[in-house]
Amino acid sequence: MENIDDIIKYSSDLKLLYVEDDLIARESIKIILEEFFKKIIVAVDGMDGLEKYRDNSVDLIITDINMPKLNGLKMIEKIREKDKDTPIMILSAYTESEYLNIGTKLGIGGYLLKPFDLDQFVSTLDNVLRNRTEITTKQ
Repeated sequence: MENIDDIIKYSSDLKLLYVEDDLIARESIKIILEEFFKKIIVAVDGMDGLEKYRDNSVDLIITDINMPKLNGLKMIEKIREKDKDTPIMILSAYTESEYLNIGTKLGIGGYLLKPFDLDQFVSTLDNVLRNRTEITTKQ
């Protein structure tokens, strides 16, 4: 996948779980996500995200970290107890390397700082989807 059209073509058939508690961020980022994904399941916090993950078969998870009820890292940890393969990308305002290190240990495919520009998002999404393709073709 080298350009945005290739990424859109590949990602459009994937089902995305998007987890974000902040209404303004959720709605504005969802507009961007709709350019790439036809099927988006939205969750408003980590607990809601975990429930929607359990109730749906998703191809990719994009999540925030700091959320009520269950933060994004704890949600990822619970998902990883049973599912090591579903690609996960974090969108967060946290710049502390501790969060990136924990996320990496949990097997995330990408970490993008908010606010981000479209080029950064496309590049990170491309890397996450490439890794998904590699995992899928190895099985």
